Amino acid sequence: MTIELTHQITDIKGINQLYAIASRVIGETCWKATLSYGDELTLHFGEQIPYTHPSMAGKHKGSWILGTRGTAWQLNNPSDASATLDTKAAMLDIFKRELRQLEGNILQSLKIDYPVLGLTLNFSQGIHLTITPPVRYDEFDLPYWELFTPDHQVLQVGPQSSWSLIQSDRSPSTPD
Repeated sequence: MTIELTHQITDIKGINQLYAIASRVIGETCWKATLSYGDELTLHFGEQIPYTHPSMAGKHKGSWILGTRGTAWQLNNPSDASATLDTKAAMLDIFKRELRQLEGNILQSLKIDYPVLGLTLNFSQGIHLTITPPVRYDEFDLPYWELFTPDHQVLQVGPQSSWSLIQSDRSPSTPD
């Protein structure tokens, strides 16, 4: 069975159904935070599931996977410096270490901004991650962020004020 829902959000009330789907990840622990191809942020939450593809033998993915798609993001930890997508290549090791601060933290809440559909994640230990769509979001043709769910669906948010929920058999940017 393929489930596909596509919605255009025309007012603040339109966020409710999107929030109901995305908020199911609240309470899960982030156990892996990485940069994937193109320096897109990928966060793995929940149960650690082994990949089935032979090239990924011995590696695991989260039952929930949140990924950015060419959007800016910023990590704020009140007890440390901030990291952003704009960090230069020379700082990559420091940047990755900053990202690992998310690992082991529980997602306590999330907020979806209307009308641009940015996302703010609030973790234990006071860490906040903000995903911000492009300034000219009306000209962007990729989802701003996507959330792979344990029931093999992917929630794709953006471009513009739209979101979709579709059946998915793969995790982001990795064979399975």
